[in-house]
Amino acid sequence: MDSGSIGVGIVITAYAFLQAEKLRKESLLYAAMNMVGSVMIGISAWRSGAVSVVVLQCFWGIISVVAYVRHRIREKRGERVE
Repeated sequence: MDSGSIGVGIVITAYAFLQAEKLRKESLLYAAMNMVGSVMIGISAWRSGAVSVVVLQCFWGIISVVAYVRHRIREKRGERVE
């Protein structure tokens, strides 16, 4: 199994947990799963020359990093985070 397949599994699992209300969109785990999954998919796509998928995963990863950082900032401020 390549990194892209594992990454897809991680992203789909995160989304499934979100839809099943096992994760909240604001949660650190949700952001981390999307971030890791997008990096893995992006690496696989880069290796295979799928430029459009690489671009998509770059944006997906950036959005996930922003969510992760926002979560950490709220946590350091002492705000309630999940």
